[in-house]
Amino acid sequence: MNYERCFQIKNHNILYFLEKEYIIQIIEYKVFMDIFLYLPMSPNKPAVCILTRFFNKDWIDFLKTFKDHDVFLVIDDNTIIHNPIDIEGVTIVQVPDDVCIQSNYYKSSSWSNLKDIVAWDRALYYFNRVNTSHSHVWFLEDDVFIMSEKVLTNIDEKYPTSDLLSAFHEINETGDIRNGWNHWVNVIHRIGTPWAHSLIAASRLSRRLLSEVDNYLKDRHFMFIEALFNTLALHHGMLVDNPIEMSTIAYQTKWDKDSIDISKIYHPFKDRTDHDYIRKRYSDLAFALYPSPSDTP
Repeated sequence: MNYERCFQIKNHNILYFLEKEYIIQIIEYKVFMDIFLYLPMSPNKPAVCILTRFFNKDWIDFLKTFKDHDVFLVIDDNTIIHNPIDIEGVTIVQVPDDVCIQSNYYKSSSWSNLKDIVAWDRALYYFNRVNTSHSHVWFLEDDVFIMSEKVLTNIDEKYPTSDLLSAFHEINETGDIRNGWNHWVNVIHRIGTPWAHSLIAASRLSRRLLSEVDNYLKDRHFMFIEALFNTLALHHGMLVDNPIEMSTIAYQTKWDKDSIDISKIYHPFKDRTDHDYIRKRYSDLAFALYPSPSDTP
């Protein structure tokens, strides 16, 4: 089946796939191999995509509060198909393994000792081959903490045209694998110099950069995306910014949940109870900084 030729049937929650002259209709949610779940979206809004291994109701409830972005939950686990009917405003995305393999959307993160296909592969496939309507897409791994949507909205307003927003942008001009980062060895023979990398647990990519990611995959699978995004942006003269609000994206830092700057994006906060604790702990401050329109004079 040619999964890349797909189209939306209006007023349905399911994308149908066209193979030759036949429409394959997948109605039963338990039948998964050819299914994407779909909800309406607003192409003028940027997107926020949460990357998670399993369905996460806490993230769903949080995403339901978003107004400035179209919101998506990409699930790595395909053993259960999730019915989107009762999840207003949140698009659930599940992409089959064989779709990723056939399209070279795999091994984005295997250099980190993860499996060949993870939520990142599925999400990038979705935003390059299925839904290309958004000019910018935020990708947040599920151990990223933000106080509220306003954190992302404020960054969007400061950096409306950036092709890549990331924690930093470290450049390796010569291709010397001994130059700092221990994953340069995984970049050799995968792309020409100069190289660049960043932590991307939270990152925002433009449609222009996403298109270059797709072009890279025309004849090969992913290289480690912690280097791919920044290197492609560097090679194509794209605008890369590292907002101060993303300076708290780290690899293994143990953050003090009682000493949080709520204007920033934090990684990692793996315990979901910490997310709830921080939002309650700083709720009054958040209200003062980010009042709702109905509460302003």
